[in-house]
Amino acid sequence: MTIENLAVVIKKDFNRIDERFDKMVTKEEFNERLDEMVTKEEFEVTKYEFNARFDKMVTKEEFNKKMSDLIGTLDSFIKRVEIYYQEHLVIGERVNRHDEWIRRIADKLEIKLEV
Repeated sequence: MTIENLAVVIKKDFNRIDERFDKMVTKEEFNERLDEMVTKEEFEVTKYEFNARFDKMVTKEEFNKKMSDLIGTLDSFIKRVEIYYQEHLVIGERVNRHDEWIRRIADKLEIKLEV
């Protein structure tokens, strides 16, 4: 290998190194990116908020118990609504029967009922 060839190879190597340095971040860019990062205080606040939310979470057993209680409450409410609806139907039938009796009595007594 001649000195000229060696110089060409070394120049290519230095050109590749120069390209890599050109792609690197400048000190100003590094400082800008560093400023965008989370500070230790911000991290501690976030960590505290995360822990507070995590502490409010319930276990699977607690969740299942609460869901079971909720379903029981809904079942009892639905049962009361069904009973109310049935009682309402019975009362409606009674009113219709009483209305019919009153009309029959009025016909026999020849009384004209006004609506």
